[in-house]
Amino acid sequence: MYPEDISVPMLLIGGWYDHNILQTIRMFDTLRSSSMDQVKDLHRLVVGPWVHGGTGFAFVGSSTQGALEYPAAEGMNGFYARRFFDFYLRGASNGWDTEPAIRYFQMGEDIWKSAGSWPPAGTEQISYFLGEQNNISTIPINEEDELEFQYDPQD
Repeated sequence: MYPEDISVPMLLIGGWYDHNILQTIRMFDTLRSSSMDQVKDLHRLVVGPWVHGGTGFAFVGSSTQGALEYPAAEGMNGFYARRFFDFYLRGASNGWDTEPAIRYFQMGEDIWKSAGSWPPAGTEQISYFLGEQNNISTIPINEEDELEFQYDPQD
């Protein structure tokens, strides 16, 4: 099925630690621009501090993601999914039709925010680079310079 063939509202749920989050956001943008006119504005996106799927301690909707805790995000994937399905499948008057297009978890502030499109208004993209002392910097090194660092995924 292609986005232009989609004739029902869709809810996309993703996580900042998900290896597919960029594709999820792109798909949401594509649905909003390319699906049938009657549903273009009805698609919704929820992005929390979650991994892709997962089992054990870290999974979509869990508060624990590795060594980090996000209690304000626990179970919110299910909360939004239930509201979506209750509205469209059960005809519940639960306010889903007034939900913003995007709900996302701002991890540094530990709060949920909303936006009408991605990226949210008032944001700017910042590129980070490996610095000369193996630090992170917003200033790139000279292209002719070469930096090396040791990477150990077990540490």
